[in-house]
Amino acid sequence: MIRITETQRTAQQWSDHNAAFARLANPPAALASMVADVIRDGFAANFASERAGNGAPWATLAARTQAERARLGFPPEHPILVRTGDYRRSFVDAADPDHIEESATTGDRWTLAVGSRDYRVAWHELGTGIMPARPALEMDQAHQERIAQALEAMIGAILAEAATG
Repeated sequence: MIRITETQRTAQQWSDHNAAFARLANPPAALASMVADVIRDGFAANFASERAGNGAPWATLAARTQAERARLGFPPEHPILVRTGDYRRSFVDAADPDHIEESATTGDRWTLAVGSRDYRVAWHELGTGIMPARPALEMDQAHQERIAQALEAMIGAILAEAATG
């Protein structure tokens, strides 16, 4: 027969492990921000390349849209989805009033929402009856891997702190 008896040391170890897992469900703001930075970089790359995360180029602007842009003093063809820059900033600038960056913990689950609350998001992401979709939210494989690396770094930092704390 094997008998396992908890000691003060093993009880403390269990307590430390449980505390570390609790911190994973509620990461410090600085670590959550590190992940959000990588997500914002992905949005910026989509706007710069004028491509969806799957690599498909955004549809060219309709001739009437190009004419309107020229009439208003903007370059007619490029950059797509950027006239004043407000829409792009709502995705890539954490200080923009339309930027979303919300970290929340519910029970043992942590969520991070990063994006834009600009009224045009649904139109551009999904398209309309007269306008094709030009999605900025979808990330390419390289950015998905960077996000995964940032999450792993965040988890590693939390666990390292727990081990030394």
